[in-house]
Amino acid sequence: MKLIIITNGYPSKKKPYFFVFVEKLVKEFAELNIDCYVISPQSITKSLFRSEGFLNKISEVKSSKNYSIKIFRPYYFSFSGFHQFRKIHNYTYRNSILNCIKRNKIEPDLFYCHFWESSIHIINFSEENKIPIVVATGESDIPKFNYLDKPFISKINKFVKSVVCVSSKNMVESISHGLTCESKCTVLPNSVDTSIFFKDKKSRLFMRKKLELNDDDFVVIFVGDFIHRKGSKRLSSAIKKMNDDTIKVIYIGSGPDQPVCDNIIFKNIVENKQLPKFLNASDLFVLPTLSEGSCNAIIEAMSCGLPIVSSDLPFNDEFLEDSNSIRINPLNIDEISSAIKRFQLNKKFRNELAKNSYEKSKKFDIKIRAKNIKNILESTLK
Repeated sequence: MKLIIITNGYPSKKKPYFFVFVEKLVKEFAELNIDCYVISPQSITKSLFRSEGFLNKISEVKSSKNYSIKIFRPYYFSFSGFHQFRKIHNYTYRNSILNCIKRNKIEPDLFYCHFWESSIHIINFSEENKIPIVVATGESDIPKFNYLDKPFISKINKFVKSVVCVSSKNMVESISHGLTCESKCTVLPNSVDTSIFFKDKKSRLFMRKKLELNDDDFVVIFVGDFIHRKGSKRLSSAIKKMNDDTIKVIYIGSGPDQPVCDNIIFKNIVENKQLPKFLNASDLFVLPTLSEGSCNAIIEAMSCGLPIVSSDLPFNDEFLEDSNSIRINPLNIDEISSAIKRFQLNKKFRNELAKNSYEKSKKFDIKIRAKNIKNILESTLK
């Protein structure tokens, strides 16, 4: 099977943290003997005017003993921030993809699109060449695409043959926006690479020593963008409210909503392979998020044996329950601080939920998810 993966982002030397979850899934596809061609357009305008620099070579090959993945980063002009230039943006983005396919003489059996937005650029090409499309929905909120007319939305519904939804919420939104129908959808929550994310006592001891933690220090960890939606400031407000020097906080991420509270022992971006060390050094994962597709960070924390404090909203229903988490109103600072305090004071309760978290995470192994998606791809071809 020859598969083109179209995605708005893919890790590069300049942005190794960018869309890591897509890279991991593609590697699993390749190990399942799928020929993978990744097309991830890079913006000329962002590179030139935002001092980002160009991400990487226009094309490259990532290989190991078991697989080879071809990665293409064609250039396009980005005007996504200006509504009046939406047509120009879409035109240059679409052409970068189609020219890449033609120039490199790729003849795919299927398109696999992250996310819905990626699919709109190849609908006409799919129709002309009779190449089916599978869409992976991972957005926190599925877009309505108000700038597209109804006939084009109907065309998306017709030519996208299968949809992999990371949550029931994503599925319902995709259907309600007219993009697909229930018979085409399969709900498969995001997954974790258990070869990287796992419980490790040695790593815990090493990192706690490196971070100069005492035995009675209770460590809370947050992983995500420092933005309002994720709740970095809400967590810091909850920590302030408790005013307890034995509660330490690790913030992994970056963004405008910088957390400000006492006892922050680490605050920065880390490479994905380094993240398990910080998770293992912690006692509790807290993410008061307002909206998700299916949160990789929560599943990775579970795989390292951490109990969870996170939102009581439906997007967490697939993997959080009373047995492994306390779910809170993500806007309620009192609820966040009370949940943290309960885990801190009740070690037996904490250990029980930590154990359940670890056991439940086994259902979300990325190898299982990749095999399930491969089955969907094969069914779509048939």
